[in-house]
Amino acid sequence: MLEASLENTTTRNEAVGQWITEEILYEHASESGFRGDVLLKELAHQFDRRLVGQKYLKHLAEQKINISNDEMFKYYTNMADGFKRTKNAAKVYHFLLNSKADADVVTHTLGASGKKKEKNELFLEYGIHPITVTSGNLLPELEKTLFTKKSAKKLFGPLKSKYGYHVFFVLEKYSAGSAIPLEEVYDEIYQRIFQQKLALISLHILDSLRSQTPYTIN
Repeated sequence: MLEASLENTTTRNEAVGQWITEEILYEHASESGFRGDVLLKELAHQFDRRLVGQKYLKHLAEQKINISNDEMFKYYTNMADGFKRTKNAAKVYHFLLNSKADADVVTHTLGASGKKKEKNELFLEYGIHPITVTSGNLLPELEKTLFTKKSAKKLFGPLKSKYGYHVFFVLEKYSAGSAIPLEEVYDEIYQRIFQQKLALISLHILDSLRSQTPYTIN
C-alpha cells in the first residue's frame, strides 16, 4: 500500500526525467539541423502512417466489443485455480493522519459501539473505502501488527510510522490459498477478455478491409 505509493512516485519522477531528456535532445537536434535529415523525415512519416492505422483499427475493434457478466463469471470459474491468494491478506479501512490527536479521534469513533452516523461521516470526511492489503507489502511496523501477531482484534492504532499515524479497522482476514472474490479481480478479468476479443476482432476487421480494398504493388 505505502510501498505502492512510493513506487508510483518513483515511476512518475522517472517519466518526468525521461520527458525532460527527450525535450533537451529534440531542441538541440532541431538547432543543429538534424531534424531536416531526409532519412529521418521518411522514418517519421512511416511511423506516423503506422500509428494512425493502428489507432484506427483499434477504434473500430473497440466499438464491437461487448463483455457480459456471464462471460466474466464463466472466465472466473474456469480459471478459479489462478485466483488464489499466495499470501495472507486482510480487507481493512485504513486511515493515515498527520497528528496523534486526529488519530486518537478516529480510533475513538471507530471503537465506539453504535455511532453509525458518526462513522459514516468519518469515512466521507477522509474519503475512506475498504481496501485489501497483502502480507509482505506493508511497512514492517504495520506488518507486525496486522499479520505477525495473532489477534481477534478489529481495531488497531494509532500506529506511528515515518509517514504519520495509521489506524486500521479489519473487516475480514484471508489466509494464503483462499479464493480471491470476483469483485477483487473483476478489472483484471475484464482486461484479459477485452484484449482477447480486441485481437480477434482486429483480425476480422483487417481481413474485411483487405477484401474491400483493391491494392496493387508496383
